[in-house]
Amino acid sequence: MRNACVGLLQVGWVFTVLFYVVWNFVFVGIVTGQIVTAFSVIRATLKTSNAIYSGFNAEFNADLTLIQPTQAIRERETFLSKNEAEHCLVCSIDRFTLERHGLAYEEHVTEVHSPWGYTCFMVRLASMRFDERNGMESYVASKLEVPSTGGWII
Repeated sequence: MRNACVGLLQVGWVFTVLFYVVWNFVFVGIVTGQIVTAFSVIRATLKTSNAIYSGFNAEFNADLTLIQPTQAIRERETFLSKNEAEHCLVCSIDRFTLERHGLAYEEHVTEVHSPWGYTCFMVRLASMRFDERNGMESYVASKLEVPSTGGWII
């Protein structure tokens, strides 16, 4: 009886040690993978930012420093706010073109192409069952499911 208990304890001990060794190996691998992925995303963002902002900031380069990610974010926010103030988010027509054709830019952005209207429509589509949608809603939902098509607004 005593030998059976000792054998069972040894098997339990071996199983426990193997579990912690394997668990440590897997956990360290997952954490390392997350860190590597985060840094690769930062590197890709910097390269993309460098390509986008090369015309805006001649001092920007692709060196990975602590200052540049915040600088890139600040420049991107400035660029986006200027772009938002001058272009419609939905149709990308600029303020000058709209006003040249006799349309008020603010009215166009807030009423004709209100981003909140499109957002509410997408939320409504997401909350609807497939069989509840009409033809237009089914078409838009199919375009939203495939992001590589350029979207449903185009």
